[in-house]
Amino acid sequence: MGDRFPRPAARHYLPRLRFHDLRHSAATLVLTDGAHPKIVQERLGPSQHHGDDFERLLARLHGHAARGCRPDRRGSRRLTVTVSVPSPESIWKQQGTLRMRKGLALTLGLCALGVAALTRPGFIIRWLARRHPDVLFSMDTPEPLVALTIDDAPHLALTPAILDMLAEHGARATFFVIGERVPGNEGTVRRIVEEGHELGNHLMADAPSIRLSAAAFERQLLQTHDLLARFGPVRWFRPGGGWYSRGMLRQLRRYGYRCALGSAYAYDCHIRSAWYVSRHILRNTRPGAVIILHDGHERMWRTVTVLRRVLPELERRGYQVVTLSELAVKNRQEHAAVER
Repeated sequence: MGDRFPRPAARHYLPRLRFHDLRHSAATLVLTDGAHPKIVQERLGPSQHHGDDFERLLARLHGHAARGCRPDRRGSRRLTVTVSVPSPESIWKQQGTLRMRKGLALTLGLCALGVAALTRPGFIIRWLARRHPDVLFSMDTPEPLVALTIDDAPHLALTPAILDMLAEHGARATFFVIGERVPGNEGTVRRIVEEGHELGNHLMADAPSIRLSAAAFERQLLQTHDLLARFGPVRWFRPGGGWYSRGMLRQLRRYGYRCALGSAYAYDCHIRSAWYVSRHILRNTRPGAVIILHDGHERMWRTVTVLRRVLPELERRGYQVVTLSELAVKNRQEHAAVER
């Protein structure tokens, strides 16, 4: 029965259809049988905007209708093709609505991540640590140990004040040093090492490391290493801005470095409240945590205030504040004991 239906042709039913109107919105083609209404709908996707696609689609629709339609009282079979194409206004409206929804969803998602990072970053840290095992965020240890890290050292006046505060409470830290700040501050860098702290590589300039090319990253890594190696061993690296790439991690492995971020970071460069920074650090400190604070600029004198509040409280809770290497050694010893 169905094979005797006249085959509809795109050139007959679609003489003036502007196919580019469909690139951003689908069209609906409807076949109806006049005697026994039967609507067969198929949607034409954005990629099907050429005439040959319409020809194939009409043929497919014709086959669907022919199988399901019967002759009317006069024994005739009539087939009507209706093509509905959205108007440009409706297309623009749909696109605007879709962009608005996507933008709103992205904004809400970023806001949620921001709130989580500022209040309870634990689940984000755990997810990142599982995804990037080469990067140190924290360590699993039952011992009451936390690592303290200080970025952007040295500073002629601020770094000695930080060292005085650490000595007062018997705490040790890893200072991530910017290479271009070493000349003229050699005495401060030497004091860092002599008082039991350690040095970390923070590249040559205080800038986002992720923006560097592979060659520039390697050059700055080695330049900073050469400046620091004469003071003591250097094995830890922290990227400027906190962003890293897999290419950076491959280069770090090649030169015997490990990338270290942290698990207790209150964005102290951006948030000026010493009360908030102290509270955030104490709330997110667990055994094996890595604390991040900043040095290197006059506006970061609040780091001394934060340490004055945080270190006594950590002592009261029974924590020992150590360097990254000390925390890593203790972690390896514990894993070796468990394996035995």
